Amino acid sequence: MGQGISSSSQIDEAFARFKRLDWMSTAFFIVAVVAVLALVGSGWSWPYFVWGLAAGTLAVALVWGMTWLGYRGLGASAEEIVRLQAKTRSRYSSVYAGTIVVGAGVGALAARLGSPWPDVGFSAVVLLSQVPALVLFPKLRRGAREATTSGDR
Repeated sequence: MGQGISSSSQIDEAFARFKRLDWMSTAFFIVAVVAVLALVGSGWSWPYFVWGLAAGTLAVALVWGMTWLGYRGLGASAEEIVRLQAKTRSRYSSVYAGTIVVGAGVGALAARLGSPWPDVGFSAVVLLSQVPALVLFPKLRRGAREATTSGDR
């Protein structure tokens, strides 16, 4: 039992370091976007900005949905899913916020340039990043089913 507590605290410590790195990279990204906005383009297009922000928000929603599907695919009970999602949400909250900030930054760049291409590129990355999870999901589900049936024997 002591090993489990140590392992959990090591995981929490690793996530704390990861969060610090994520916040530093997000801060650097914000500074870079502000500098680029000050130096290039003119004007502003609110639809392009909102598009980028929406793509960042969609990325977070897709991750939440894929996480939920993953927990369901592993055969977790409803109570376990709620507990696991709460833990996942607390661990990755900075990543979620950073993803939305990146979406806003890409949207701001598109808005400043008056071009949809930064938004198109970011939206493509958001959507295509889900393909590996969708492709591997049946294998994950099959593995969980096999583990469950071999554990029953």
